[in-house]
Amino acid sequence: MMQLARRLGSSHARSVSSAASRTAGKQAEQTWSDKVDLLNHLATAGNVAAAQPLFRQLLADGWREPRSGRDKRRFLFNTMLKALASAGDHAAGEDLLEEMQSMGIMPSERTYGKLILAAGRAGKLDQANRWLQVLAHRGLGSDQALVFYELLEACAAARDLGAAAQWLARLRTVDVQPDKRVYNTLVSAAAGLADVQSAEFWMARMAESCLQADQDTFTAILSAAAAAGDEEALAKWKARMAGSAVQPSVVTFTALMGAAAKQQSQHGGGQEAAEGWLEEMRQARAEPNVVSFNTLIDAAAKAGDMCEAEKWLGHMAEASLKPNVITFNSLINAAAKSGQLSAAGLWLSRMSEAAVRPTAITYTTLLDAAAKSGDGEIAEHWYLQMLRDGISPCTMTCNVLIVAQGPSSFGKSAERWLSEILRLKHQPDGVTFNSSIDACAKAGDLKRAEGWLGRMFLADLRPDAFAFGPLINGCARLAGFAEASHWFQQMESNGVAATVIQYNQLLNALALSAGGALNCDKEARNLLQQMSDRGLAPTVVTLTTLARAVGGRPKAEE
Repeated sequence: MMQLARRLGSSHARSVSSAASRTAGKQAEQTWSDKVDLLNHLATAGNVAAAQPLFRQLLADGWREPRSGRDKRRFLFNTMLKALASAGDHAAGEDLLEEMQSMGIMPSERTYGKLILAAGRAGKLDQANRWLQVLAHRGLGSDQALVFYELLEACAAARDLGAAAQWLARLRTVDVQPDKRVYNTLVSAAAGLADVQSAEFWMARMAESCLQADQDTFTAILSAAAAAGDEEALAKWKARMAGSAVQPSVVTFTALMGAAAKQQSQHGGGQEAAEGWLEEMRQARAEPNVVSFNTLIDAAAKAGDMCEAEKWLGHMAEASLKPNVITFNSLINAAAKSGQLSAAGLWLSRMSEAAVRPTAITYTTLLDAAAKSGDGEIAEHWYLQMLRDGISPCTMTCNVLIVAQGPSSFGKSAERWLSEILRLKHQPDGVTFNSSIDACAKAGDLKRAEGWLGRMFLADLRPDAFAFGPLINGCARLAGFAEASHWFQQMESNGVAATVIQYNQLLNALALSAGGALNCDKEARNLLQQMSDRGLAPTVVTLTTLARAVGGRPKAEE
Protein backbone atom coordinates (compact mmCIF):
# COMPACT_ATOMS: atom_id res chain seq x y z
CA MET A 1 0.00 0.00 0.00
CA MET A 2 2.87 2.37 0.82
CA GLN A 3 4.38 1.67 -2.59
CA LEU A 4 1.07 2.49 -4.26
CA ALA A 5 0.79 5.72 -2.25
CA ARG A 6 4.22 6.80 -3.42
CA ARG A 7 3.24 6.13 -7.04
CA LEU A 8 0.10 8.19 -6.72
CA GLY A 9 1.85 11.06 -4.95
CA SER A 10 1.76 12.06 -1.29
CA SER A 11 -0.96 14.65 -1.82
CA HIS A 12 -3.18 11.99 -3.35
CA ALA A 13 -2.58 9.69 -0.37
CA ARG A 14 -3.54 12.53 1.99
CA SER A 15 -6.73 13.20 0.05
CA VAL A 16 -7.67 9.51 0.22
CA SER A 17 -7.11 9.54 3.97
CA SER A 18 -9.14 12.72 4.34
CA ALA A 19 -11.89 11.33 2.13
CA ALA A 20 -12.07 8.17 4.21
CA SER A 21 -13.15 10.23 7.21
CA ARG A 22 -16.09 11.60 5.23
CA THR A 23 -17.34 8.33 3.81
CA ALA A 24 -20.07 7.49 6.31
CA GLY A 25 -23.40 7.57 4.59
CA LYS A 26 -22.07 8.93 1.29
CA GLN A 27 -23.36 5.99 -0.70
CA ALA A 28 -26.86 6.97 0.39
CA GLU A 29 -26.20 10.52 -0.77
CA GLN A 30 -25.84 9.35 -4.36
CA THR A 31 -28.96 11.06 -5.60
CA TRP A 32 -31.46 10.06 -8.20
CA SER A 33 -30.61 13.20 -10.14
CA ASP A 34 -26.91 12.24 -10.31
CA LYS A 35 -27.82 8.98 -12.02
CA VAL A 36 -30.28 10.71 -14.32
CA ASP A 37 -27.62 13.29 -15.23
CA LEU A 38 -25.25 10.47 -16.15
CA LEU A 39 -27.97 8.75 -18.18
CA ASN A 40 -28.65 12.00 -20.04
CA HIS A 41 -24.93 12.51 -20.68
CA LEU A 42 -24.66 9.00 -22.13
CA ALA A 43 -27.85 9.54 -24.14
CA THR A 44 -26.55 12.79 -25.64
CA ALA A 45 -23.35 10.99 -26.66
CA GLY A 46 -25.35 8.12 -28.18
CA ASN A 47 -23.60 5.63 -25.89
CA VAL A 48 -26.37 3.04 -25.93
CA ALA A 49 -24.26 0.22 -24.45
CA ALA A 50 -23.51 2.26 -21.32
CA ALA A 51 -26.92 3.95 -21.10
CA GLN A 52 -28.96 0.74 -21.32
CA PRO A 53 -27.92 -0.86 -17.98
CA LEU A 54 -28.26 2.45 -16.14
CA PHE A 55 -31.71 2.95 -17.66
CA ARG A 56 -32.71 -0.55 -16.52
CA GLN A 57 -31.40 0.10 -13.03
CA LEU A 58 -33.34 3.36 -12.70
CA LEU A 59 -36.45 1.76 -14.14
CA ALA A 60 -36.26 -1.08 -11.61
CA ASP A 61 -35.20 0.85 -8.52
CA GLY A 62 -35.58 4.57 -8.89
CA TRP A 63 -38.32 5.57 -11.26
CA ARG A 64 -40.05 7.72 -8.67
CA GLU A 65 -38.41 11.09 -8.16
CA PRO A 66 -37.30 11.09 -4.49
CA ARG A 67 -38.63 14.49 -3.49
CA SER A 68 -41.93 14.66 -5.35
CA GLY A 69 -42.66 10.95 -5.63
CA ARG A 70 -43.77 11.53 -9.22
CA ASP A 71 -43.76 8.67 -11.70
CA LYS A 72 -40.80 9.41 -13.98
CA ARG A 73 -40.94 6.28 -16.13
CA ARG A 74 -41.98 8.12 -19.28
CA PHE A 75 -39.13 10.56 -18.70
CA LEU A 76 -36.68 7.64 -18.36
CA PHE A 77 -38.00 5.96 -21.52
CA ASN A 78 -37.74 9.23 -23.42
CA THR A 79 -34.15 9.68 -22.23
CA MET A 80 -33.26 6.17 -23.37
CA LEU A 81 -34.96 6.93 -26.69
CA LYS A 82 -32.72 9.98 -26.87
CA ALA A 83 -29.69 7.65 -26.68
CA LEU A 84 -31.07 5.51 -29.49
CA ALA A 85 -31.89 8.64 -31.50
CA SER A 86 -28.33 9.92 -31.04
CA ALA A 87 -27.04 6.55 -32.24
CA GLY A 88 -29.54 6.43 -35.14
CA ASP A 89 -30.91 3.05 -33.96
CA HIS A 90 -34.51 3.39 -35.05
CA ALA A 91 -35.27 -0.36 -34.84
CA ALA A 92 -34.32 -0.50 -31.15
CA GLY A 93 -36.32 2.70 -30.64
CA GLU A 94 -39.46 1.04 -31.96
CA ASP A 95 -38.87 -1.96 -29.67
CA LEU A 96 -38.55 0.39 -26.71
CA LEU A 97 -41.81 2.14 -27.65
CA GLU A 98 -43.57 -1.24 -27.68
CA GLU A 99 -42.16 -2.05 -24.22
CA MET A 100 -43.21 1.38 -22.97
CA GLN A 101 -46.79 0.91 -24.15
CA SER A 102 -46.95 -2.63 -22.73
CA MET A 103 -46.29 -1.07 -19.30
CA GLY A 104 -49.26 1.26 -19.75
CA ILE A 105 -47.08 4.35 -20.26
CA MET A 106 -48.54 6.72 -22.82
CA PRO A 107 -46.06 8.15 -25.36
CA SER A 108 -45.72 11.93 -25.47
CA GLU A 109 -44.84 14.33 -28.25
CA ARG A 110 -41.25 14.05 -27.10
CA THR A 111 -41.43 10.25 -27.42
CA TYR A 112 -42.44 10.41 -31.06
CA GLY A 113 -39.98 13.23 -31.63
CA LYS A 114 -37.12 10.95 -30.54
CA LEU A 115 -38.38 8.16 -32.82
CA ILE A 116 -38.41 10.63 -35.71
CA LEU A 117 -34.87 11.68 -34.83
CA ALA A 118 -33.70 8.06 -34.65
CA ALA A 119 -35.10 7.35 -38.10
CA GLY A 120 -33.79 10.64 -39.50
CA ARG A 121 -30.28 10.03 -38.25
CA ALA A 122 -30.34 6.53 -39.69
CA GLY A 123 -31.28 8.02 -43.06
CA LYS A 124 -34.68 6.28 -42.95
CA LEU A 125 -36.75 9.16 -44.28
CA ASP A 126 -39.83 6.97 -44.90
CA GLN A 127 -39.80 5.81 -41.26
CA ALA A 128 -39.40 9.37 -40.03
CA ASN A 129 -42.34 10.49 -42.19
CA ARG A 130 -44.44 7.63 -40.83
CA TRP A 131 -43.82 8.76 -37.25
CA LEU A 132 -44.61 12.33 -38.26
CA GLN A 133 -48.00 11.13 -39.49
CA VAL A 134 -48.61 9.22 -36.23
CA LEU A 135 -47.73 12.36 -34.31
CA ALA A 136 -50.21 14.43 -36.29
CA HIS A 137 -52.93 11.73 -36.16
CA ARG A 138 -52.77 11.58 -32.37
CA GLY A 139 -53.00 15.33 -32.09
CA LEU A 140 -49.59 15.58 -30.49
CA GLY A 141 -47.87 17.46 -33.28
CA SER A 142 -48.65 20.90 -31.91
CA ASP A 143 -45.52 22.31 -33.47
CA GLN A 144 -44.40 20.46 -36.61
CA ALA A 145 -41.74 23.08 -37.18
CA LEU A 146 -40.17 22.13 -33.83
CA VAL A 147 -39.93 18.50 -34.90
CA PHE A 148 -38.25 19.48 -38.15
CA TYR A 149 -35.88 21.77 -36.30
CA GLU A 150 -34.90 18.88 -34.05
CA LEU A 151 -34.30 16.70 -37.11
CA LEU A 152 -32.14 19.38 -38.67
CA GLU A 153 -30.20 19.73 -35.44
CA ALA A 154 -29.76 15.97 -35.25
CA CYS A 155 -28.36 15.90 -38.77
CA ALA A 156 -26.15 18.86 -37.93
CA ALA A 157 -24.86 17.14 -34.80
CA ALA A 158 -24.07 14.09 -36.93
CA ARG A 159 -22.32 16.41 -39.40
CA ASP A 160 -24.62 15.09 -42.17
CA LEU A 161 -25.26 18.14 -44.32
CA GLY A 162 -26.87 16.08 -47.09
CA ALA A 163 -29.57 14.74 -44.78
CA ALA A 164 -30.05 18.21 -43.31
CA ALA A 165 -30.69 19.61 -46.78
CA GLN A 166 -33.30 16.89 -47.39
CA TRP A 167 -35.15 17.76 -44.18
CA LEU A 168 -35.00 21.44 -45.10
CA ALA A 169 -36.78 20.60 -48.36
CA ARG A 170 -39.32 18.53 -46.41
CA LEU A 171 -39.90 21.45 -44.06
CA ARG A 172 -41.07 23.60 -46.97
CA THR A 173 -43.67 20.96 -47.99
CA VAL A 174 -45.62 21.62 -44.77
CA ASP A 175 -45.72 25.36 -45.51
CA VAL A 176 -43.14 26.21 -42.89
CA GLN A 177 -40.49 28.66 -44.02
CA PRO A 178 -37.05 28.08 -42.51
CA ASP A 179 -36.09 30.77 -40.06
CA LYS A 180 -32.78 32.05 -38.77
CA ARG A 181 -32.45 29.12 -36.36
CA VAL A 182 -32.52 26.64 -39.26
CA TYR A 183 -29.81 28.42 -41.20
CA ASN A 184 -27.69 28.91 -38.11
CA THR A 185 -27.93 25.16 -37.49
CA LEU A 186 -26.72 24.42 -41.02
CA VAL A 187 -23.87 26.94 -40.84
CA SER A 188 -22.86 25.48 -37.46
CA ALA A 189 -22.85 21.96 -38.91
CA ALA A 190 -20.52 23.14 -41.68
CA ALA A 191 -18.34 24.81 -39.06
CA GLY A 192 -18.07 21.51 -37.18
CA LEU A 193 -16.65 20.00 -40.37
CA ALA A 194 -14.35 22.99 -40.94
CA ASP A 195 -16.21 23.27 -44.27
CA VAL A 196 -16.00 26.96 -45.15
CA GLN A 197 -17.53 26.48 -48.59
CA SER A 198 -20.72 24.87 -47.22
CA ALA A 199 -20.97 27.46 -44.44
CA GLU A 200 -20.81 30.25 -47.04
CA PHE A 201 -23.40 28.46 -49.20
CA TRP A 202 -25.92 28.43 -46.33
CA MET A 203 -25.07 32.03 -45.45
CA ALA A 204 -25.99 32.95 -49.02
CA ARG A 205 -29.31 31.01 -48.83
CA MET A 206 -30.04 32.80 -45.56
CA ALA A 207 -29.52 36.18 -47.20
CA GLU A 208 -31.80 35.15 -50.12
CA SER A 209 -34.53 34.50 -47.52
CA CYS A 210 -34.11 38.09 -46.31
CA LEU A 211 -32.76 36.94 -42.96
CA GLN A 212 -30.00 38.91 -41.30
CA ALA A 213 -26.99 37.11 -39.89
CA ASP A 214 -26.77 37.40 -36.12
CA GLN A 215 -24.07 36.73 -33.54
CA ASP A 216 -24.59 32.94 -33.76
CA THR A 217 -24.28 33.01 -37.55
CA PHE A 218 -21.05 35.00 -37.56
CA THR A 219 -19.64 32.90 -34.70
CA ALA A 220 -20.28 29.71 -36.71
CA ILE A 221 -18.76 30.86 -39.98
CA LEU A 222 -15.74 32.43 -38.28
CA SER A 223 -15.25 29.15 -36.39
CA ALA A 224 -15.39 27.25 -39.68
CA ALA A 225 -12.62 29.46 -41.11
CA ALA A 226 -10.54 29.20 -37.93
CA ALA A 227 -10.93 25.41 -37.79
CA ALA A 228 -9.91 25.14 -41.45
CA GLY A 229 -6.97 27.49 -40.97
CA ASP A 230 -8.38 29.60 -43.82
CA GLU A 231 -6.90 33.05 -43.12
CA GLU A 232 -8.51 34.64 -46.19
CA ALA A 233 -12.03 33.55 -45.23
CA LEU A 234 -11.37 34.52 -41.62
CA ALA A 235 -10.35 38.05 -42.60
CA LYS A 236 -13.35 38.37 -44.94
CA TRP A 237 -15.95 37.37 -42.36
CA LYS A 238 -14.32 39.40 -39.60
CA ALA A 239 -14.63 42.45 -41.86
CA ARG A 240 -18.28 41.68 -42.65
CA MET A 241 -19.10 41.27 -38.99
CA ALA A 242 -17.36 44.56 -38.20
CA GLY A 243 -19.42 46.25 -40.96
CA SER A 244 -22.67 44.96 -39.48
CA ALA A 245 -24.43 45.92 -36.28
CA VAL A 246 -23.36 42.60 -34.70
CA GLN A 247 -20.64 42.70 -32.06
CA PRO A 248 -18.56 39.67 -31.09
CA SER A 249 -19.23 38.33 -27.61
CA VAL A 250 -17.47 36.05 -25.15
CA VAL A 251 -19.21 33.14 -26.90
CA THR A 252 -17.80 34.24 -30.26
CA PHE A 253 -14.24 34.49 -29.02
CA THR A 254 -14.53 31.26 -27.05
CA ALA A 255 -15.64 29.39 -30.17
CA LEU A 256 -12.79 30.92 -32.17
CA MET A 257 -10.21 30.03 -29.52
CA GLY A 258 -11.47 26.45 -29.41
CA ALA A 259 -11.47 26.11 -33.21
CA ALA A 260 -7.98 27.57 -33.52
CA ALA A 261 -6.60 25.42 -30.70
CA LYS A 262 -8.12 22.29 -32.22
CA GLN A 263 -6.82 23.11 -35.70
CA GLN A 264 -3.29 23.70 -34.50
CA SER A 265 -3.26 20.66 -32.21
CA GLN A 266 -4.39 18.41 -35.06
CA HIS A 267 -1.60 19.70 -37.28
CA GLY A 268 1.11 19.59 -34.63
CA GLY A 269 1.40 23.34 -34.21
CA GLY A 270 1.42 25.54 -31.15
CA GLN A 271 -1.43 27.55 -29.73
CA GLU A 272 -0.39 30.98 -31.01
CA ALA A 273 -3.66 31.54 -32.89
CA ALA A 274 -5.72 30.67 -29.82
CA GLU A 275 -3.61 33.05 -27.73
CA GLY A 276 -4.15 35.72 -30.35
CA TRP A 277 -7.92 35.34 -30.03
CA LEU A 278 -7.60 35.53 -26.26
CA GLU A 279 -5.76 38.83 -26.56
CA GLU A 280 -8.23 40.16 -29.13
CA MET A 281 -11.05 39.16 -26.80
CA ARG A 282 -9.55 41.23 -23.99
CA GLN A 283 -9.03 44.20 -26.31
CA ALA A 284 -12.73 44.00 -27.18
CA ARG A 285 -13.40 44.22 -23.41
CA ALA A 286 -14.99 40.79 -23.44
CA GLU A 287 -13.30 39.05 -20.52
CA PRO A 288 -12.84 35.29 -20.90
CA ASN A 289 -14.87 33.13 -18.54
CA VAL A 290 -14.56 29.58 -17.20
CA VAL A 291 -16.11 28.17 -20.38
CA SER A 292 -13.48 30.00 -22.48
CA PHE A 293 -10.59 28.40 -20.62
CA ASN A 294 -12.30 25.01 -20.40
CA THR A 295 -12.59 25.07 -24.20
CA LEU A 296 -8.85 25.59 -24.55
CA ILE A 297 -7.97 23.03 -21.87
CA ASP A 298 -10.26 20.47 -23.50
CA ALA A 299 -8.71 21.05 -26.94
CA ALA A 300 -5.25 20.47 -25.46
CA ALA A 301 -6.51 17.40 -23.59
CA LYS A 302 -7.95 15.83 -26.75
CA ALA A 303 -4.58 16.36 -28.42
CA GLY A 304 -2.90 14.67 -25.43
CA ASP A 305 -0.89 17.83 -24.74
CA MET A 306 -0.60 17.91 -20.95
CA CYS A 307 1.78 20.88 -20.89
CA GLU A 308 -0.56 23.01 -22.98
CA ALA A 309 -3.54 22.07 -20.80
CA GLU A 310 -1.66 23.07 -17.64
CA LYS A 311 -0.61 26.35 -19.24
CA TRP A 312 -4.23 27.31 -19.87
CA LEU A 313 -5.07 26.38 -16.31
CA GLY A 314 -2.41 28.88 -15.23
CA HIS A 315 -4.00 31.59 -17.38
CA MET A 316 -7.33 30.72 -15.82
CA ALA A 317 -5.90 31.28 -12.33
CA GLU A 318 -4.40 34.61 -13.46
CA ALA A 319 -7.90 35.68 -14.46
CA SER A 320 -9.11 34.82 -10.91
CA LEU A 321 -11.41 32.11 -12.26
CA LYS A 322 -12.01 28.89 -10.36
CA PRO A 323 -11.84 25.57 -12.22
CA ASN A 324 -14.97 23.41 -12.19
CA VAL A 325 -15.66 19.72 -12.75
CA ILE A 326 -15.33 20.11 -16.54
CA THR A 327 -11.90 21.71 -16.08
CA PHE A 328 -10.61 18.87 -13.92
CA ASN A 329 -12.17 16.17 -16.09
CA SER A 330 -10.34 17.63 -19.10
CA LEU A 331 -7.04 17.76 -17.21
CA ILE A 332 -7.48 14.16 -16.04
CA ASN A 333 -8.29 13.17 -19.61
CA ALA A 334 -5.15 14.93 -20.88
CA ALA A 335 -2.98 13.10 -18.34
CA ALA A 336 -4.69 9.79 -19.09
CA LYS A 337 -4.24 10.17 -22.85
CA SER A 338 -0.53 10.85 -22.42
CA GLY A 339 -0.20 7.76 -20.21
CA GLN A 340 0.62 9.73 -17.05
CA LEU A 341 -1.39 7.84 -14.44
CA SER A 342 0.32 9.50 -11.48
CA ALA A 343 -0.47 12.94 -12.96
CA ALA A 344 -4.10 11.90 -13.45
CA GLY A 345 -4.23 10.87 -9.78
CA LEU A 346 -2.68 14.18 -8.79
CA TRP A 347 -5.42 16.09 -10.62
CA LEU A 348 -8.01 13.99 -8.80
CA SER A 349 -6.38 15.10 -5.53
CA ARG A 350 -6.41 18.74 -6.58
CA MET A 351 -10.03 18.36 -7.54
CA SER A 352 -10.78 17.28 -3.98
CA GLU A 353 -8.68 20.12 -2.55
CA ALA A 354 -10.68 22.60 -4.65
CA ALA A 355 -13.92 21.17 -3.20
CA VAL A 356 -15.05 20.07 -6.66
CA ARG A 357 -16.93 16.79 -6.51
CA PRO A 358 -15.84 14.19 -9.08
CA THR A 359 -18.44 12.51 -11.25
CA ALA A 360 -18.84 9.04 -12.72
CA ILE A 361 -17.21 10.44 -15.88
CA THR A 362 -14.15 11.48 -13.84
CA TYR A 363 -13.62 8.00 -12.47
CA THR A 364 -14.46 6.22 -15.72
CA THR A 365 -11.71 8.24 -17.42
CA LEU A 366 -9.24 7.25 -14.70
CA LEU A 367 -10.24 3.59 -14.77
CA ASP A 368 -10.04 3.45 -18.56
CA ALA A 369 -6.52 4.90 -18.47
CA ALA A 370 -5.46 2.34 -15.86
CA ALA A 371 -7.04 -0.47 -17.88
CA LYS A 372 -5.22 0.55 -21.06
CA SER A 373 -1.92 0.56 -19.18
CA GLY A 374 -2.73 -2.83 -17.62
CA ASP A 375 -2.36 -1.45 -14.10
CA GLY A 376 -5.05 -3.34 -12.22
CA GLU A 377 -3.76 -2.21 -8.81
CA ILE A 378 -4.33 1.48 -9.47
CA ALA A 379 -7.63 0.71 -11.26
CA GLU A 380 -8.97 -1.09 -8.21
CA HIS A 381 -7.70 1.68 -5.91
CA TRP A 382 -9.62 4.29 -7.89
CA TYR A 383 -12.70 2.07 -8.00
CA LEU A 384 -12.73 1.81 -4.21
CA GLN A 385 -12.27 5.56 -3.90
CA MET A 386 -15.17 6.03 -6.30
CA LEU A 387 -17.33 4.07 -3.85
CA ARG A 388 -15.98 6.07 -0.91
CA ASP A 389 -16.90 9.29 -2.72
CA GLY A 390 -20.48 8.04 -2.91
CA ILE A 391 -20.51 7.69 -6.69
CA SER A 392 -22.43 4.67 -7.90
CA PRO A 393 -20.64 2.66 -10.62
CA CYS A 394 -22.55 1.52 -13.67
CA THR A 395 -22.06 -1.51 -15.92
CA MET A 396 -19.61 0.46 -18.05
CA THR A 397 -17.37 1.00 -15.00
CA CYS A 398 -17.12 -2.72 -14.31
CA ASN A 399 -16.61 -3.46 -18.02
CA VAL A 400 -13.51 -1.28 -17.92
CA LEU A 401 -12.25 -3.11 -14.84
CA ILE A 402 -12.59 -6.53 -16.48
CA VAL A 403 -9.63 -5.75 -18.75
CA ALA A 404 -7.67 -3.73 -16.19
CA GLN A 405 -5.91 -6.76 -14.65
CA GLY A 406 -2.78 -8.42 -15.95
CA PRO A 407 -3.05 -11.40 -18.34
CA SER A 408 -2.41 -13.92 -15.57
CA SER A 409 -5.64 -12.95 -13.80
CA PHE A 410 -7.92 -12.16 -16.77
CA GLY A 411 -10.36 -15.03 -16.16
CA LYS A 412 -10.77 -14.46 -12.42
CA SER A 413 -11.04 -10.71 -12.98
CA ALA A 414 -13.90 -11.16 -15.43
CA GLU A 415 -15.88 -13.31 -13.03
CA ARG A 416 -15.20 -10.99 -10.12
CA TRP A 417 -16.45 -7.88 -11.92
CA LEU A 418 -19.49 -9.64 -13.32
CA SER A 419 -20.36 -10.49 -9.71
CA GLU A 420 -19.91 -6.80 -8.88
CA ILE A 421 -22.28 -5.81 -11.69
CA LEU A 422 -24.91 -8.16 -10.31
CA ARG A 423 -24.29 -6.99 -6.72
CA LEU A 424 -24.98 -3.43 -7.84
CA LYS A 425 -28.21 -4.66 -9.44
CA HIS A 426 -27.05 -3.70 -12.93
CA GLN A 427 -27.55 -5.85 -16.00
CA PRO A 428 -24.43 -7.12 -17.78
CA ASP A 429 -24.41 -6.03 -21.41
CA GLY A 430 -22.74 -7.20 -24.59
CA VAL A 431 -19.55 -5.34 -23.74
CA THR A 432 -19.39 -7.17 -20.39
CA PHE A 433 -19.50 -10.58 -22.04
CA ASN A 434 -17.28 -9.64 -24.99
CA SER A 435 -14.64 -8.28 -22.61
CA SER A 436 -14.86 -11.42 -20.46
CA ILE A 437 -14.55 -13.77 -23.46
CA ASP A 438 -11.60 -11.78 -24.78
CA ALA A 439 -9.93 -11.68 -21.36
CA CYS A 440 -10.17 -15.46 -20.87
CA ALA A 441 -9.04 -16.21 -24.41
CA LYS A 442 -5.98 -13.99 -24.00
CA ALA A 443 -5.20 -15.82 -20.76
CA GLY A 444 -5.32 -19.10 -22.71
CA ASP A 445 -8.40 -20.33 -20.82
CA LEU A 446 -10.55 -21.35 -23.79
CA LYS A 447 -12.93 -23.45 -21.69
CA ARG A 448 -13.79 -20.46 -19.52
CA ALA A 449 -14.12 -18.25 -22.62
CA GLU A 450 -16.59 -20.75 -24.09
CA GLY A 451 -18.49 -20.67 -20.80
CA TRP A 452 -18.85 -16.89 -21.04
CA LEU A 453 -20.25 -17.23 -24.55
CA GLY A 454 -22.83 -19.68 -23.22
CA ARG A 455 -23.78 -17.27 -20.44
CA MET A 456 -24.20 -14.56 -23.04
CA PHE A 457 -26.83 -16.67 -24.81
CA LEU A 458 -28.55 -17.37 -21.49
CA ALA A 459 -28.71 -13.62 -20.86
CA ASP A 460 -30.67 -13.31 -24.12
CA LEU A 461 -27.91 -11.25 -25.73
CA ARG A 462 -26.93 -11.86 -29.32
CA PRO A 463 -23.18 -12.46 -29.70
CA ASP A 464 -21.38 -10.56 -32.45
CA ALA A 465 -17.97 -10.86 -34.11
CA PHE A 466 -16.37 -9.37 -30.99
CA ALA A 467 -17.69 -12.37 -29.02
CA PHE A 468 -16.71 -15.13 -31.47
CA GLY A 469 -13.45 -13.53 -32.65
CA PRO A 470 -11.45 -14.15 -29.43
CA LEU A 471 -12.47 -17.83 -29.46
CA ILE A 472 -11.44 -18.23 -33.09
CA ASN A 473 -8.14 -16.48 -32.42
CA GLY A 474 -7.54 -18.38 -29.17
CA CYS A 475 -8.13 -21.73 -30.90
CA ALA A 476 -5.86 -20.63 -33.73
CA ARG A 477 -3.04 -20.15 -31.22
CA LEU A 478 -3.71 -23.06 -28.89
CA ALA A 479 -6.04 -25.70 -30.34
CA GLY A 480 -5.47 -25.77 -34.09
CA PHE A 481 -7.27 -25.11 -37.33
CA ALA A 482 -10.15 -27.56 -36.76
CA GLU A 483 -11.22 -25.93 -33.50
CA ALA A 484 -10.82 -22.43 -34.94
CA SER A 485 -12.99 -23.46 -37.92
CA HIS A 486 -15.61 -24.85 -35.54
CA TRP A 487 -16.06 -21.45 -33.88
CA PHE A 488 -15.97 -19.70 -37.25
CA GLN A 489 -18.88 -21.90 -38.38
CA GLN A 490 -20.72 -21.35 -35.09
CA MET A 491 -20.41 -17.61 -35.64
CA GLU A 492 -21.89 -17.78 -39.12
CA SER A 493 -24.66 -20.18 -38.05
CA ASN A 494 -25.72 -17.51 -35.53
CA GLY A 495 -26.14 -14.97 -38.30
CA VAL A 496 -22.87 -13.09 -37.70
CA ALA A 497 -21.06 -12.30 -40.94
CA ALA A 498 -17.32 -12.84 -40.89
CA THR A 499 -15.01 -9.91 -41.56
CA VAL A 500 -11.47 -9.99 -42.92
CA ILE A 501 -10.27 -10.17 -39.29
CA GLN A 502 -11.84 -13.60 -38.71
CA TYR A 503 -10.47 -14.87 -42.04
CA ASN A 504 -7.03 -13.66 -41.00
CA GLN A 505 -7.43 -15.58 -37.74
CA LEU A 506 -8.23 -18.79 -39.65
CA LEU A 507 -5.24 -18.24 -41.92
CA ASN A 508 -3.10 -17.82 -38.82
CA ALA A 509 -4.43 -21.17 -37.54
CA LEU A 510 -3.33 -22.70 -40.86
CA ALA A 511 0.09 -21.10 -40.57
CA LEU A 512 0.53 -22.57 -37.09
CA SER A 513 -0.56 -26.00 -38.39
CA ALA A 514 1.76 -25.88 -41.42
CA GLY A 515 3.99 -28.91 -41.82
CA GLY A 516 1.38 -31.35 -40.45
CA ALA A 517 -1.12 -33.60 -42.19
CA LEU A 518 -3.40 -30.68 -43.05
CA ASN A 519 -3.40 -29.54 -46.69
CA CYS A 520 -2.74 -25.88 -45.92
CA ASP A 521 -2.51 -24.83 -49.56
CA LYS A 522 -5.99 -26.17 -50.35
CA GLU A 523 -7.57 -24.71 -47.20
CA ALA A 524 -5.93 -21.34 -47.80
CA ARG A 525 -7.26 -21.21 -51.37
CA ASN A 526 -10.75 -22.05 -50.11
CA LEU A 527 -10.61 -19.24 -47.56
CA LEU A 528 -9.40 -16.73 -50.15
CA GLN A 529 -12.20 -17.78 -52.51
CA GLN A 530 -14.77 -17.29 -49.74
CA MET A 531 -13.38 -13.83 -49.08
CA SER A 532 -13.61 -12.96 -52.76
CA ASP A 533 -17.18 -14.27 -53.02
CA ARG A 534 -18.16 -12.04 -50.09
CA GLY A 535 -16.46 -8.96 -51.43
CA LEU A 536 -13.80 -8.92 -48.70
CA ALA A 537 -10.47 -7.52 -49.87
CA PRO A 538 -7.32 -9.09 -48.40
CA THR A 539 -5.17 -6.84 -46.23
CA VAL A 540 -1.42 -6.79 -45.69
CA VAL A 541 -1.97 -9.08 -42.68
CA THR A 542 -3.95 -11.48 -44.90
CA LEU A 543 -1.14 -11.73 -47.43
CA THR A 544 1.69 -12.11 -44.93
CA THR A 545 -0.25 -14.73 -42.95
CA LEU A 546 -1.09 -16.54 -46.19
CA ALA A 547 2.61 -16.65 -47.08
CA ARG A 548 3.38 -18.32 -43.75
CA ALA A 549 0.49 -20.76 -44.16
CA VAL A 550 1.50 -22.05 -47.59
CA GLY A 551 5.22 -21.65 -46.91
CA GLY A 552 5.12 -24.07 -44.01
CA ARG A 553 6.72 -21.85 -41.38
CA PRO A 554 4.81 -22.31 -38.11
CA LYS A 555 5.41 -18.90 -36.55
CA ALA A 556 2.74 -17.04 -34.60
CA GLU A 557 1.47 -13.76 -36.00
CA GLU A 558 2.69 -10.88 -33.81
